[in-house]
Amino acid sequence: MIPDREVLAGGPPLASARRRAWWVPGLAGVALLAAGALFFLVLCYLPLQPAALWGDLIYGDWIRQHRALPAADPVLPLADGMPVVDGAWLSQTLLAAAAAAGGAAGLSTLFAVLATATLLLLGRTFHRLTGSRLWAAFGVAAVLALSWNAATVLGPHTFGALGFAALLWLVLGVEEDEPDGRARRWGLGLGVPALFLLWANLHSSFVYGLAVLAGLLLGRLLEAWRSRGLRGLSADRPLRRWLVLGELALAATLINPYGIDLLLREIWLPSSPNLRDLPGWRPLVIAGPGGLAFAASVVLLLAAFRHSRRRVPAGHVLLLAFFGVAAVLRSGLLPWYGPVFAFVALPHLADMVARFGGSPAGPLRRAALAARGRLGFLAGPSRLYSLLALLLVWAAGALSPLGAALLGAAVRPPEQVYAAGTPLALPAYLRANPPRGLVFSPLNWGDWLARQGPPGLRPFAASRVEQLPGRVWRDYLRIAGGEASWPRILDRYRIDTVIFDRVAQREQARTLRYSGEWRAVYEDGLATVFARGAAPPAPPAAAAGLGKGAR
Repeated sequence: MIPDREVLAGGPPLASARRRAWWVPGLAGVALLAAGALFFLVLCYLPLQPAALWGDLIYGDWIRQHRALPAADPVLPLADGMPVVDGAWLSQTLLAAAAAAGGAAGLSTLFAVLATATLLLLGRTFHRLTGSRLWAAFGVAAVLALSWNAATVLGPHTFGALGFAALLWLVLGVEEDEPDGRARRWGLGLGVPALFLLWANLHSSFVYGLAVLAGLLLGRLLEAWRSRGLRGLSADRPLRRWLVLGELALAATLINPYGIDLLLREIWLPSSPNLRDLPGWRPLVIAGPGGLAFAASVVLLLAAFRHSRRRVPAGHVLLLAFFGVAAVLRSGLLPWYGPVFAFVALPHLADMVARFGGSPAGPLRRAALAARGRLGFLAGPSRLYSLLALLLVWAAGALSPLGAALLGAAVRPPEQVYAAGTPLALPAYLRANPPRGLVFSPLNWGDWLARQGPPGLRPFAASRVEQLPGRVWRDYLRIAGGEASWPRILDRYRIDTVIFDRVAQREQARTLRYSGEWRAVYEDGLATVFARGAAPPAPPAAAAGLGKGAR
């Protein structure tokens, strides 16, 4: 249990022993709130990414307009006939509603709210695990280091991350030897299935939540078997508790528009051959995003388990093994390993440090005691700090993009709103000159152009590559990669408009520029648009023949 007064890393309490209302903070609480408000504002002004988010917004707009779920992909014409199981329909609808209400400012503010809530919930869970603000902050920092790329991008997975944090909070309550009374047992019994019911309609990561419960159940089963034998399993109360909660959670995930098909689809999805070509589905490498942080986490785990005096539950070992191996095999799963690592490792790291080096917060504690002596009554809880806390919350909301827009502040330019590499000017040209037929473009531009470009634009490929037939996806890779046969693939699909990234696909652009069949109709700093038509001017002699054999 966490006492009413805060304790710094095992030291004696600094606040008064008298009980106070939860809404009356001390100076330390105000400082933490100020740090949280600053972090919220940083998240607010991170640029929106141009990849899958725009496809999710298209899905959300379609759902809001038709008040139904799409039976066919509304973005990809070449996915016609492929079944659609939209496990993120609820989060897509919420994202589309935020965009409709507040535009890009609404999306940025919603992202900051969700991400900040996730980190606060994780921090509260880690604080309850260790009793230390310092270790809780270290745990949050470790999660960010392991999942920075995913944590700074808005999408349905942002809702999933909040669900994962809520699950760890609930798991911490279940792992207590004896929950505090019947009311709390009922709260856990209702909270876990309610979470999974909502989570299964927000994002596919609910399957990782089921994996957490399954790992803890199996770990308790092994421990009970070892201590009680096979006949004593039925008498083990924690085992029964995990079994009931797991069954309730699994049943709750079936309450969705697709029933059990959603669960089967999410279990099958990692085997999709199309996904294996995406960076997030490739094995983790040390030099890649999160690789060094993962290696450091393994070293810390080995040291903590070697020197900690705390018992390591079998379920925790299973969780680390499952999520660690999953992250190594598919680097995109690293964001789900991070919270598990912190949840399991922090108590052992705190015990190891306390055993060999004393409390790492000792200097902080002494400084806090000295400050308390100098500040006198200002260091204790005060209702004035409650007013200051409300002011900080108001200021964070007013300075957020949505708050600033409501207060009449100048609108941020698109270059600040959207991530670098977003073809901001290209949709205006396409709206003025709507292309006919299929349009080939880089994968990460497909959803952006479909949403921002002219109505009815038909991209060859977009972010939901699992919806494409295997042959179509391989043909996309051949064109994007510049294989020798790529011009013939354009002919086979009767593609009359091609959009190339000027840097990544400059060789393909050079080939079309001097092919005699295509002409460049638009260029900016990022993209070049080609259309079938009259031959361009003759190339300079030095460049003649460069199109031959270009790959």
